Amino acid sequence: MYIVIFFLFTFKLESRKKKIFTVTKFYLIRLEMKVHQFEERKKNGNTALVQMARQQPSTSDEI
Repeated sequence: MYIVIFFLFTFKLESRKKKIFTVTKFYLIRLEMKVHQFEERKKNGNTALVQMARQQPSTSDEI
């Protein structure tokens, strides 16, 4: 999704050669940040799932 938007912007701004580099750099940095956030969320989500799996048997033993 983001890659398609990124390409559309680059094609629109091809007439202005000066701006294209700054815009592409900006979008690449944003894309990197999005990927990093997704990886962090995935890692945190996995640890949360593991914690829940560890907690579940203890609660079932108490009941």
